[in-house]
Amino acid sequence: MTLSLYITVLLLIISYFVIYANAQDKVNKYPDSIIQWLVEQVDLFGIIAVILTIALYWYNERNELNDRLRRSYNTILRELDNHIETVNRIPLRIMRETTDNFKVDYVNAYFNTDAFTSLIYSGLLTYLKPSTQESLVNMYNYIKKHNEKLSYRNEFLLDSFLKENETVYTFSNDRRNEWYKRAERHERSLSKWDNQIIEMVTRIKNDISNEKLIQDEQCKKRK
Repeated sequence: MTLSLYITVLLLIISYFVIYANAQDKVNKYPDSIIQWLVEQVDLFGIIAVILTIALYWYNERNELNDRLRRSYNTILRELDNHIETVNRIPLRIMRETTDNFKVDYVNAYFNTDAFTSLIYSGLLTYLKPSTQESLVNMYNYIKKHNEKLSYRNEFLLDSFLKENETVYTFSNDRRNEWYKRAERHERSLSKWDNQIIEMVTRIKNDISNEKLIQDEQCKKRK
């Protein structure tokens, strides 16, 4: 039970004894007036009912909010786990050096953003610490850029350069090198953004996990 419910119950008990004492006094002095007295107390009973209703509504609303926060935390943590798994899967990584010794290294896969989008539109993002909010938003901005750039690289740029019935794997060396040259500036951007994602994702997951633990402990203390 919460402090508000304790106070509400206490007020109800006090009100009951006050009413009971007044009723006893009325009955002793005027045995036939108890019904009239009860009618006069309708306003008091109404106030008590309103107080109890508000307290129970607030209690249920807070429990529902805590449940929503818990589900949202679990969902975003699973999504972050998927991101960590994705960036660590070497077969998905494109790694090579350019002619000027720039190390291309990015994930040739799309990152899912459903949990983060849900967190935004539900308004539950604001319940995270400001620093965690900022880091999470910044990382997903990089993810958005990654997905958009990868889509351009994989679809528009590739399709516009291939001939009919030809794949990148059947290019001649000259055509493959030409494709790499055209794709290079996009791959540089992907490499820079993915480096930021790799650096941020584990730290953000740990921050949210810690906040979830604190929230769970607070919920236990309130019960």
